[in-house]
Amino acid sequence: MPINHEIGEIVEGMDDIFRVVPIEKYQQQPRLTTTVKRMGGGKFKRERDVTMPVWQAALEHAQMSFFNSGANPGRLRYDAIAQEYPRSKVLCFVFAADIDGVEMFVTAPFRLSDTQIADLTLRDLWQPYTVN
Repeated sequence: MPINHEIGEIVEGMDDIFRVVPIEKYQQQPRLTTTVKRMGGGKFKRERDVTMPVWQAALEHAQMSFFNSGANPGRLRYDAIAQEYPRSKVLCFVFAADIDGVEMFVTAPFRLSDTQIADLTLRDLWQPYTVN
């Protein structure tokens, strides 16, 4: 059962009201960033904060989840959608991959700050929630 690109997927713990948007919308947004923890350094490894685009962070999270579930890194094929939750100001990426005949889903939600929402709204990339 592949991801539904028309009406989206219900994500547990998320709002019922959301919009499915083309994934390319966020692949082309390098200014929309998040901070993730990474192990780095030379001889003495330590955790450090790294800023990266949300799409890249979501993709790396999904790949790690799929690899930890036994996916072959060289043969991983996935499908993805982006869902916007305007009432809760959340952007959620939903990934699906077939691992050893079992379909696995991974979600990567990002709570957007008021500054990020304002920037996206000014560039006509985010529509606030309205009641008709």
